[in-house]
Amino acid sequence: MQTQLLSALEGVIAAAGTGQPEVKLRYLQTVSTKIDLLRLLTRLSKDCQCISNKQYLELESQLHEIGRMLGGWLKSIK
Repeated sequence: MQTQLLSALEGVIAAAGTGQPEVKLRYLQTVSTKIDLLRLLTRLSKDCQCISNKQYLELESQLHEIGRMLGGWLKSIK
């Protein structure tokens, strides 16, 4: 999960640093996929009881907010 999170963060920084819309779009689409993977890994972590329900709810809430912001950014580019 840490690797995916760092990779997503790297993609956001790369997207913010480019002025080319098509390159920014590719970076953000990759980040979106990584966020979806993080959601899945979070669910699996809860299911195998690696994290508590409270931790799961907090992580899921944060991932939802990140996804919402990312979706807005993607819409502004298209």
